[in-house]
Amino acid sequence: MKRRKFIKTSAVGSAAFATSGLFVFNQAASKEADLSKYCFQSERNIPIAYKVDIVVIGGSTAGVAAAVSAAQNGATVFLAAQEPYLGEDICGNYRFWANDKGALQTELAKKIFGGGLPTPLHVKNVLDNELINNNIDFLYSSYVTDILLDGNNQPAGVVISNRSGRQAVVAKVIIDATPRAMVARMATPGFMKYPAGKQRFKFVVVGNDKKSGSNFSAREMPEPIHVDGNTYKALDYTIDIEMKDGSWASFAEAEQQIRGLTWDANQVDSSDLIFQVPPDYMSGQKRWSKPEVDEEAINLKVFKPRKIENIFVLNGCADLSREAASNLLQPGGLIRIGERIGTEAAIIASNTPELKTPHVPGKPGESILKGDVGELLEGLRPSRNIGTLKAKETTLPILAEYDVVVMGGGTSGAPAGLGAARKGAKTLVLDYMHGLGGVGTLGMIGRYYH
Repeated sequence: MKRRKFIKTSAVGSAAFATSGLFVFNQAASKEADLSKYCFQSERNIPIAYKVDIVVIGGSTAGVAAAVSAAQNGATVFLAAQEPYLGEDICGNYRFWANDKGALQTELAKKIFGGGLPTPLHVKNVLDNELINNNIDFLYSSYVTDILLDGNNQPAGVVISNRSGRQAVVAKVIIDATPRAMVARMATPGFMKYPAGKQRFKFVVVGNDKKSGSNFSAREMPEPIHVDGNTYKALDYTIDIEMKDGSWASFAEAEQQIRGLTWDANQVDSSDLIFQVPPDYMSGQKRWSKPEVDEEAINLKVFKPRKIENIFVLNGCADLSREAASNLLQPGGLIRIGERIGTEAAIIASNTPELKTPHVPGKPGESILKGDVGELLEGLRPSRNIGTLKAKETTLPILAEYDVVVMGGGTSGAPAGLGAARKGAKTLVLDYMHGLGGVGTLGMIGRYYH
């Protein structure tokens, strides 16, 4: 039930503190990782940031819809988004064109798409206000590292990691609204194996010349993008990529290939994330085999893992036919189901007694190296800390070993990594953002002020 891995290094250059859920490393580093080695982590107290009825992990439109619905049905709710904004299913994937008019009948969808092609800021603003207006606490840039268990070894919340270290969120129900069900995968092995071989991805670019190739095609979107008074066509690419497995390394390599195939000097904007209908879906309590989905009639057990009653999988990894999943992953397609899941989660939480002895379970390992894992455990801020809970003694598998690890790939971190590598050091650069360059590229601060 752990997602963290340890990187052993003899020197760390800290250009910028970053806690990223997307470990982007090259193929060589991936091959050299010796996961038979472990690093020791002693027992410790994790500060509790929130105690709620329901925790929603993921800032998608459906995740926000579920959070709001649960709150309106009397539940206390906390939402943790892995991106620095809400709405990554639209903004991160650059999927602003709502094609399925049937999916746009909810009030939330109307707020987002009702005025025509939305801007990223409009989407984010609408979703922010939905949470704020319903008194739902939320945090950006937070990733789940562990699932909490209660005294009966049932899920009892999560541990999140962010720039303030790690904190616990105790909750009676977990709604996993992440793109690939990363929380549910910690709780159950009941997922299909990611198939090796060619997999289909989608990626949107703006302003580029149309490319063509044997393994990809592009279609021009029906409405152009307007930026600073200029009009640009948007191209939606469908690309087949050879995948080794479902690891972060494979996805990082696929993203690099996709960006290389689609980029040119005319590019104005693009997706931050590559999009895929997950082929490695969950084995749920019920199966939906039809290609079409009635959002009002579908049994919500399709979205619950087997033998686990207090976790919902609100994403394309639910136990649906892949045609149905593709339809629901259209912009706005999961909002109504999110509302229904939020209501159901509130009912479950109201019938669940107070959680007893929530904790982070331990996990023994072999070939343990000397030393201990250090981390920030001071909580979000003093006014937010409401006690602590035990994280039992455990081990973390070693992802890889490096001479130098640079935290942050901006205009200081990336050159530091280059300098170390040129001197023969085995080097890893980690960055929280979707690319290198920091404020000078993705931060869009392109000139110095004197």
